[in-house]
Amino acid sequence: MDFTPARDTSMTTGLDQPQGQAKRISSERQMIAKLDPAELQDRYLRLYDDHLVLKQHARKQEDKIKKLATTLAKVIEDKKKSEAVPFGAKATIRDSEIENQLAEYRNKISELREQNKLLKQRLVVVQQQAQATQLKKSSSAYDGVSSRIDTGQPKRIPSPLLHNIRVVGPRDSFRTSGTTPRVNSGLLEEAQATNKQLNESLEKAHQQLNTYEQQVENLRQQLSQRDNDHEQNLLRLRSQAAGGDSRVNLQENIDMIRLQRDLRDKSDELRRLQTQCTNFESQNRSLQVTNAELLKEIDRLDRQIKDEQQRALQLRNELRNGSRSNTVVHELNLQIEDFRRECEALKEANRKIVDSAFNSDREREFREKERALRLQIAQLEATIKADLGERGNLLDRLTLEKNSNQRTDEEHRTMHLKYLEMKEKYDDLAEKMRFFEREGDINMREIEEALIILRQRKQRQEPNFDFLQKVDDEKGQNLNRRILELESQLAETTNELEKTRNLLLMQYKINRDYKLEVDCIQRKMDENQAEHSARVLESGQLLDIRAERIRKLEKSLKDVAYGTRQYRVQEQPAADGNLTNELIEDAIELERGQNLIEIHISRASFNERALEYFGKNNEPSTFCSIEFFEHELQMTPIIKGRTPEYNFTAQYIVNVDDFLLYYLQKEYTLIELHQTVGQSFQTVAACKLSLKELIEGNQGRLHGTAKLIASHQNNLDIGAFGVVEYWVRLRVPMEQAFRLLKEKMKAQGYLATTSRQSTKTSNDIEQRHDLDPNMNELTIAILN
Repeated sequence: MDFTPARDTSMTTGLDQPQGQAKRISSERQMIAKLDPAELQDRYLRLYDDHLVLKQHARKQEDKIKKLATTLAKVIEDKKKSEAVPFGAKATIRDSEIENQLAEYRNKISELREQNKLLKQRLVVVQQQAQATQLKKSSSAYDGVSSRIDTGQPKRIPSPLLHNIRVVGPRDSFRTSGTTPRVNSGLLEEAQATNKQLNESLEKAHQQLNTYEQQVENLRQQLSQRDNDHEQNLLRLRSQAAGGDSRVNLQENIDMIRLQRDLRDKSDELRRLQTQCTNFESQNRSLQVTNAELLKEIDRLDRQIKDEQQRALQLRNELRNGSRSNTVVHELNLQIEDFRRECEALKEANRKIVDSAFNSDREREFREKERALRLQIAQLEATIKADLGERGNLLDRLTLEKNSNQRTDEEHRTMHLKYLEMKEKYDDLAEKMRFFEREGDINMREIEEALIILRQRKQRQEPNFDFLQKVDDEKGQNLNRRILELESQLAETTNELEKTRNLLLMQYKINRDYKLEVDCIQRKMDENQAEHSARVLESGQLLDIRAERIRKLEKSLKDVAYGTRQYRVQEQPAADGNLTNELIEDAIELERGQNLIEIHISRASFNERALEYFGKNNEPSTFCSIEFFEHELQMTPIIKGRTPEYNFTAQYIVNVDDFLLYYLQKEYTLIELHQTVGQSFQTVAACKLSLKELIEGNQGRLHGTAKLIASHQNNLDIGAFGVVEYWVRLRVPMEQAFRLLKEKMKAQGYLATTSRQSTKTSNDIEQRHDLDPNMNELTIAILN
């Protein structure tokens, strides 16, 4: 049987389908985006380790190919040398070659065994990882914690507790429980795929190991067969060579036969080595392809990790910048904490209400809470009024600012009018000066220079006309002074106008800031008012919800206290989601004042004397019977064996009254062991169960073992027959009922003692009255 490995095309089929690959890549990106960075890093490191292992495997394969090439070259050289070597040397060469091949095959077998061990270890690790991930996703940390309040949802119990359960009481209808769908995640699928690949590689390694072992066995058989043929040929040739002259021809024939056989063996071995070489080359190519795919996958994962890191940096920046969102989140967290505290308070209130049935302190607490909430509402209304008063003050300030703004606008308008008037005057004067300069074709500097020259001439030539020159000088000076005054007034007006403009701009900016501040305050006040109204509405809704809860709790408390509530007891499914006994109903309706008591018998174990009584070589067939209160006898199924496992549960629907409580406190439940003999049976042992601890503690559940005492007349000398394991459970705890029964019994005892004392006192009074006739008798009658 030749082992011809097929090329793995599972990695290359996706290359021919770009659409499928794109969908796969998108799904993988979505899956990776949902994963944690630590898990991505862990998977990257695992892929890197697998890549290193594949590299080592590829190097080993290359070394094997090199060794095979060297062996092939040696075989070819030996074949060439065998043509010129005598028969004895050829046999030694062939034996050494066979030994070398056997040594190589042994080395290969040891390497394959080591690879097999490594693959088995990896398979175990992958299976453990898959089981761990499946348990993390399917199980919960609070599966084993039972709820204190009956929510109507099915609960889980161990499957052995539901074997052979029988119900004594009314049955309504059968209900089938649905199976929960499986949740498959990407990590589980990847673990399953790797598990499948490891199984396939393990099977291939097993096949290679088997083929190598078969080849070694075949080579050993061929070697032994060759030795036998060689000896037979030698004997035959020796017998033929005894004839005499044909010895040389016979020797040549023998050499020819040996050479042909060696040539045929070498050709077969060469052909086998060529097939192995081709197989190893195909395996090497497939490993190179898978290695390239893994390198691409590692690069893609690196890019995805970088993208995720960039996204994480962006999210961190957004978290740094988003202070408002942080405040909102903080407020939401505070609300969540408030809701949690409220939930805890409601749970505590419910527990206290259930514990204390007739306690009136809860009403006072609820009234105090209601008073506190009303006080809180009044405080919120006061804050609303304060906010409204602050809003009125802000509006008054806004009107004052508007009035001041109007006054500044009017002042600005008057100053602007003055500025326009002064500008008109300045324009008139400038126009006159320009007209004078244009008509006279001179300017003021030339006039001043001309006047100065004329004044100097007159002073030199005509000293008698000094008064005229003085008059002209005075006129020029007056004109210059008037021009300078006008220029100074113009500069002052421009400065005043610039100051006024700056003041108006500043006032405009201040008014704009005030307006923005007023708008912000108005918006904030609207938001506060909306938030306050929402809080008031939410507080009202919470008060309504709390009042409704209080009403429901009071109603349920009254139902529990006065026995007007119907309990719905549901059977808990097994681990696989289905009930173990199909004859049991999914739910049992309990009427007012009823309860469900379950008695379960797990198994029985017998001692040596009991086994001697049954017979050491026999497998006794036994069953148990349960006698409880006023109900009929219940039988377990007949089990054959030395340690029978009955796994039987008897369910009793009982009325919770004084008789039942007295029975649970004082009486015993009888369990008898019977042995079947043909079609009849005989009672061999019995035990009594005390159910007093069931109502005094242990949360309505009792678990233990009881000694079976021999009861048959033939085995009374045995004494202790063995033990039986059992548990008893109350579906609805009766601590409150048992407490009320104790109080009732105590009150009855007090009443009895009081009545005895009163009768004794009345008898003494009658005796004294008989002895003393002067004693008066006072009779008191209570009419209403």
